[in-house]
Amino acid sequence: MALRRRLETLVLAYLNATGKRGAADVRKMVQRYHPEDLSAAEARGLVDEVVAALVAAGLIETRPLRLTEAGRARLGADLGTRPAPSWRQAEAKILPALALGLDPSSPEGRHAVYATDSVRAAVLAREAGLPFGKRTTLTQTVNALAQRAIGTSRLVRSARDIKPRLAGAWLRGDGIDGAPGANGAEEPKTRDRGEGAHALGEPPAAALGIEAFAQVVREAAARADSGRFGDRKVFVSALWRALSADDPRFASMTIEEFKARLVEANARRHLTLARADYVAAMDPVEVARSHIENLNSDFHFVVDDSENTEAGR
Repeated sequence: MALRRRLETLVLAYLNATGKRGAADVRKMVQRYHPEDLSAAEARGLVDEVVAALVAAGLIETRPLRLTEAGRARLGADLGTRPAPSWRQAEAKILPALALGLDPSSPEGRHAVYATDSVRAAVLAREAGLPFGKRTTLTQTVNALAQRAIGTSRLVRSARDIKPRLAGAWLRGDGIDGAPGANGAEEPKTRDRGEGAHALGEPPAAALGIEAFAQVVREAAARADSGRFGDRKVFVSALWRALSADDPRFASMTIEEFKARLVEANARRHLTLARADYVAAMDPVEVARSHIENLNSDFHFVVDDSENTEAGR
């Protein structure tokens, strides 16, 4: 489902509730669920456009805003439920399950949103590509992640199961997930671009720890002169091209591999991704090349969070 359609479905779900709700209420709701870089003015324009389209399609009535029978049918069809869910049901159960890639009516979907720990387990399992069933617990998921990280199929019952393998990783200079400085020595510093990263012993980008990878990308975003939209956003494809050309560590990394690492870095809050909302004002080729879809979210930009962003580009 495309972003615009999902936004229309969200508005329909919000309006399927008791009590009067106006355009101002819808704007506040959209700002809450939309990326944090959406201003009040942008939210107003976006909501007014969506509401007008839904009214024109005969899906909602005005004064107050409320669903028609056609609107309820559309909401139920979009979310795969009959009858159409109330806003409380959609917000607390159906939308979270869909974001996790689960059928809200399945045993797994119901379990995923049942309690705080089951939500945590479902999120971790989804992000790490682990199986999630109707009885999967948070402890089981964390154990599976720990087993993967230390390279064992043995059940992790206590620290005694982990510490020897961590000590062995330190001895080999591995660390977990390519952690910098795992062998007690400083990582090689980046040399001149033309010298060749591999000849100097520098790891390719795919072998960088996720925090180190994110730092390189953020620095590239701060330097970027092309591929910008506004002061704070840089197209993903523009960053990939720049790094592939200028940094030997990225020379062999495909754009899909680059995007996958960006998603991981964003999930771990090492950098921030953002979506393109007003594509009519943007280069359609860059938008298409930069598009990332993950967990029912869409991204196109890396946010430049450097201190000098405001000061004169």
